[in-house]
Amino acid sequence: MMEETLEKYQSIIQSQRILLNRKDNQIPDFKARFILKDNSILEFSEVIIFGIGKRKYSYQWMYSDFKLKIRWDNALHHRHISTFPHYKHVGN
Repeated sequence: MMEETLEKYQSIIQSQRILLNRKDNQIPDFKARFILKDNSILEFSEVIIFGIGKRKYSYQWMYSDFKLKIRWDNALHHRHISTFPHYKHVGN
């Protein structure tokens, strides 16, 4: 599935680096960084825990100087937000 997604968006990806690709039967963990054609940076992390059906994710899109554009995640904080546990953080 990841390979299909990368191929689909190859026209906007300048370079890519896999930071972690642990393939465990119960808890696969994947982290990557992409430099896009506009020099912005997309980092993402996904962990899936099959035994309990949980998925943890973080997608962070940054300017070339690493300042935040947007981040989407499902960290277990900000329980008062209506979209809990899914969040969108917008940079300045």
